[in-house]
Amino acid sequence: LLLTGGRLSTKSKGVMLATMADPSIETDEQKMRLAQQLLLSSPEFHSLNGLVETRDVDGARDGGSSEGQTRVQYKAIVYVFMAGGADTFSMLVPHTCEPVNNETASLDQQYHDVRGAAAIDKESLLTIDVTASADAQPCSTFGVHPKLQSLHQLYNDGDAAFLANTGVLSQPSTRDDYWGKHRGFGLFGHGQQRNVQVVNPKKDIFKTGVLGRIADVLSTNGMRTARTSMMQGSAASGANVISSVPGKSPAASYISGSFVSKPFDPTPSVENMRSIMDELNNKTTAASSVFGDAWSEAMVKSLDDNDYLFELLHLVTIDTTFPGGVGKDLQLVSRLIKVRAERNVDRDIFAVSFGNFDSHGTTLSSHSNLYAQLNGALDSFATEMKAQHIWGSVVVVTASEFGRS
Repeated sequence: LLLTGGRLSTKSKGVMLATMADPSIETDEQKMRLAQQLLLSSPEFHSLNGLVETRDVDGARDGGSSEGQTRVQYKAIVYVFMAGGADTFSMLVPHTCEPVNNETASLDQQYHDVRGAAAIDKESLLTIDVTASADAQPCSTFGVHPKLQSLHQLYNDGDAAFLANTGVLSQPSTRDDYWGKHRGFGLFGHGQQRNVQVVNPKKDIFKTGVLGRIADVLSTNGMRTARTSMMQGSAASGANVISSVPGKSPAASYISGSFVSKPFDPTPSVENMRSIMDELNNKTTAASSVFGDAWSEAMVKSLDDNDYLFELLHLVTIDTTFPGGVGKDLQLVSRLIKVRAERNVDRDIFAVSFGNFDSHGTTLSSHSNLYAQLNGALDSFATEMKAQHIWGSVVVVTASEFGRS
């Protein structure tokens, strides 16, 4: 009771005491463990205000996902965040170019001159032919990093595109004045640049992410939309790319790519532990603690999601072998897409992350290893999506805080 500062309601106390009286709880150690579990699962432990439970006949919160069939052609976005600042100047490299802006050196020569030891050897690049134009860009050939063979093939197949020189400069700038024009923007700060994921030019939807706002629009237009985040570590903190306006879209699910479908608490302290936790977190009135209610809603949803995914995914198999790392995230995405009809969704939005790309003196070697990991994951994911005959309805987008010079 000390852990809840006197806020524990009479009903919650009664539920806990009745559970503690279970004859299967024999030792003091078992009783202490159960008491801690019950207190930690209660909303009173996670808030500073009292809670008033609703007087509805059924005070239970809504359950997990419902089953059904998709009604329109299914589509999905898979957002892959390369955490730490990926060296995109080694992902797509000028190969055969003409001089521009009255300079004597061609763009590919400037690339090698400026980057020095950090430049990718020209002979090792996987080349792609493009249309050169004095008004657009001066290169007739670009090179893709030698570890990105799958991305190179996807581009040649017409299934991939590069958006080069894309960033957050707020006004036209040159090499000489960009720093002064962008003081306070944190152009090379990881935290500030992760906030680009929640850029909101109209400033009318606070703390929402780009993908979250897409989900809101889709939901408003009648699409059954699901948001699932597997982002880990610093990439998942602060700004959240899938955050949406509360209540406008179904709540997002947060899971790990290493998720193994198994029931919640397979060895519970008491047999009906889940139902007891649900009872402790029943619906509350508007006069109750907003924070306590938010805890209860999030906890019950996470348990419902886990139960639902356990029932759904332990029977799902895919034929494609995925590598480790980000490959495990995309493997789980593939499994969720395979049961899209059972999940009753028309539109899926997935967010995953991997890294760490925050290298300095070891950029060439460390990024080469990370690009190899990305290449294997993309290759397996494309293979599986084609096997599911859904590749043409899935868009994969990669992004990072910034490139490296």
